[in-house]
Amino acid sequence: MPTFRYVAITAAGTTEQGRVEARDRAAAIEALRARGHLPVEAEPAPDRPAWRLRASAARGPGAGDMALLMREMALLLQAGQPLERALSLLAGGLAPAPLRPRLAVALDRLRGGSGLADALERAGGFPRLVLAMVRAGEAGGALDLALDRLADLLERERRLKETLATAMIYPAVLAAVAVFSLLLMLLYVVPQFEHLFRNTKADIPWITTVVLAASAGLRAHWTALMAGLLVLLLAAPPLARRLDLRPWRDRTVLRLPLLGRVVSMAAVARLARTLSVLLRAGTPLPAALALSAQTVGNLTLAAEVEAMRAGVKQGRPLAASLPPGHALPDLAAELIRVGEETGRLEEVMGHLAQVYDAKVETALKRFLALLEPAFVILLALLIGGMVVSILLALVSINALAS
Repeated sequence: MPTFRYVAITAAGTTEQGRVEARDRAAAIEALRARGHLPVEAEPAPDRPAWRLRASAARGPGAGDMALLMREMALLLQAGQPLERALSLLAGGLAPAPLRPRLAVALDRLRGGSGLADALERAGGFPRLVLAMVRAGEAGGALDLALDRLADLLERERRLKETLATAMIYPAVLAAVAVFSLLLMLLYVVPQFEHLFRNTKADIPWITTVVLAASAGLRAHWTALMAGLLVLLLAAPPLARRLDLRPWRDRTVLRLPLLGRVVSMAAVARLARTLSVLLRAGTPLPAALALSAQTVGNLTLAAEVEAMRAGVKQGRPLAASLPPGHALPDLAAELIRVGEETGRLEEVMGHLAQVYDAKVETALKRFLALLEPAFVILLALLIGGMVVSILLALVSINALAS
């Protein structure tokens, strides 16, 4: 029977950690509740070596760690634990290992009279969105609800990133196979025929000449090409940051036929979801727009959100504040206008996020459905072209011999 590692709060208010055997996670939670415990965490307990556990503790906090922390803090507060006690439990072992040192610093600040948001800010390492949600929850007296919604938001973002990463595995493998196959052909296969083609008096097809030249050039300048590629990979990121190419890159991406539409819809989904969660937590609209602009992930669309924020501060409607020729989809702009006019902007933004999440999923499937055969066709053309070039040259030699 599977074993689950659990963390729970006993009836006496103490924290208990251990393992429990159950057929699944739901059964493990029910077993803990039957003991009179409040389950905080129940996850499968893989048999991992100690060095992997230490490496996991030493790594920096990720999106999954942050989402789990917010969920656990919300559970503790909803269970009636005082804030200081909840933060002490989290810093003492309930929270993911990479976040515990920061929580210990925040706990000291909290005991010194700071609010939770200020304490987390002084501890460092917490995104501005997290700090804004915590501050809004404190101000509205609904910190547990704000943390719960924040955990939902962070978990959705994490799942979207994991979906994108998983979806790109197959195209990445195809690209690696294409590069390996090209190198194999140019470095080992084509040179086997080079001597035969150089000494013949037959007219070699132009495509064979190109392949032979590419093979000879690659073999002659292999070291220089690898060194240049390494320098390019190391120098390109800092050079791009120095030249501030991100605005140009983000504008260009939005204009691409298929990828631009996917990027735009994903950005709108993040914007709508973040704005909805912040407004539900009681964050003022200008501040919510400013924070939402930071989560969009595209400077062009972020600038349009900033334009809406500036318009709101001047008393103009949101949709009317969009610049002419904006990149925001028409459906999103129209729903923003409707939500503001009906006074249900946070609810409309929540529905808009769901709509564009579904659109992104569908668009990604279509994009990958086109990308995968495109890679296969490209690989077939490249490798097949080299094989055909060699066969054409052999046919020319045989024709001359006959």
